[in-house]
Amino acid sequence: MKTVILILGFILLPTFLSYAQVTDKDTGKKQQTQTVYLVIKHVDCPDCQGLGYLNRVMYDFKREDVGAHASNVSSKIGRFTCPYCGGTGKLEIREYKPKL
Repeated sequence: MKTVILILGFILLPTFLSYAQVTDKDTGKKQQTQTVYLVIKHVDCPDCQGLGYLNRVMYDFKREDVGAHASNVSSKIGRFTCPYCGGTGKLEIREYKPKL
């Protein structure tokens, strides 16, 4: 009977010790690093004029010929998502509150 208790102790002891360690970061005190703000209004993005994308010129340099001339350069217009509004076309005017 003693050997059974010792064997179970050696098996269960590491299991209890591993569950005793705190692995979540949410336990304990709540961190006060969250920023509190109030959205006052939504306005059109001034960079993309509310479209959500930007038109940019992309150049393609054809390097096949040894004597590349200006006529070997082609350009095309590419449509890219606006990095300022994230493609929504709207920006939020925020009022930040002091920490509570």
